[in-house]
Amino acid sequence: MGFVGRLEDLSVSDLFQILSLNKRTGKLLLTRRREQGTVVFYHGGILYCHTNTGHETLGGILINRRKIDEATLLSAVEIQQNSEGLPLGKVLVGMGAIDDDTLHEVIYEQVRGVLSELLGWDSGMFQFEALEITNHGDLAFDASEFLLEEGLRPEGIVLDLLAQFDESKAGKSTRDEAHREDGELRKIEAGRTQKEGSRRNRGFTSLKSIMREMRQRPMTFTGEISLMILRYMAEVVNRGVLFARRGDFLVGMGQFGIEIEGVSADERVRELRVNLREGSSFAEVVDSGHPYRGRLSRTAISSELIRQLGGMAPREVVILPILAESEVVAVVYGDNLPRETPIGPTEGLELLMLEAGLMIEKKRLEEQVRLLSSSSGFEE
Repeated sequence: MGFVGRLEDLSVSDLFQILSLNKRTGKLLLTRRREQGTVVFYHGGILYCHTNTGHETLGGILINRRKIDEATLLSAVEIQQNSEGLPLGKVLVGMGAIDDDTLHEVIYEQVRGVLSELLGWDSGMFQFEALEITNHGDLAFDASEFLLEEGLRPEGIVLDLLAQFDESKAGKSTRDEAHREDGELRKIEAGRTQKEGSRRNRGFTSLKSIMREMRQRPMTFTGEISLMILRYMAEVVNRGVLFARRGDFLVGMGQFGIEIEGVSADERVRELRVNLREGSSFAEVVDSGHPYRGRLSRTAISSELIRQLGGMAPREVVILPILAESEVVAVVYGDNLPRETPIGPTEGLELLMLEAGLMIEKKRLEEQVRLLSSSSGFEE
């Protein structure tokens, strides 16, 4: 199912996060005056992105970097023309002109440049068209140069670019630090490794950007804070659900990574209700205010939650509270299904929960001050 709208109402960064968290597959078309951008998503990862504003070609970048010469490029193009849609980069690797690492670095550089441009578009139109993509040949346009073998997860790179935009506006220069972080992000985001240590590095880079954004921008809990929590959780676990506390119940608010055959995961999560008056791991977290990590308790509540989220029982879960004024106001749940790999370090998540609680307290205090000022006749 597709959707359309205006960039004034939904920013490019929010579009990327929505499509990534919901693991959508399809083509996002962005237009602004005579400018046009295309981003192809596959299960939430970016396969390809392009604008019509004249970015360098793959061959041009490699020649400028002195990785190949013009004669090598011409030979590769000739081979490509005689092949059945083989990407130019793969041709060059097959010739021994460049190695896989060089190819990934150049593709990452190009993707980063295109995304940086698109994130600066604050007006225009967007249209997302859902597609069935089973292989790269399904793409109905020439993506032979900068087509990624594996989908690039946009969260880390987008947050990194947004942080740079914020710092630029504030007149700060953290370019050296960004380049150091970029060296760690490059292999991770290009799908070069799945090691937990690398995942943790990317997670803490995103955490720093998210916490900075939380402090600098006015937010509402049900809106941007919710999105940021889910965005960072996606760096730590494969699946996540955000619950808000409503009296004696936890109510589902949002999710990522949940896949239920024949059912909308978003709708299913919004229908979730966890009764805190009945024994469960969730009730323990709400009562104690402390995080929980381990197996779900064997209770009717846990069994029903497993059924509602697709029927698979996770080996390990993490359940973290968000406290405001010493009261649990929300809970996040995460697991690593459908894989059975252990959950990595969650210190970053716990820090983000503390920050979210502080933001909620600040919002409540501002509202109380506003009401007091209004009732006392001091409101301007």
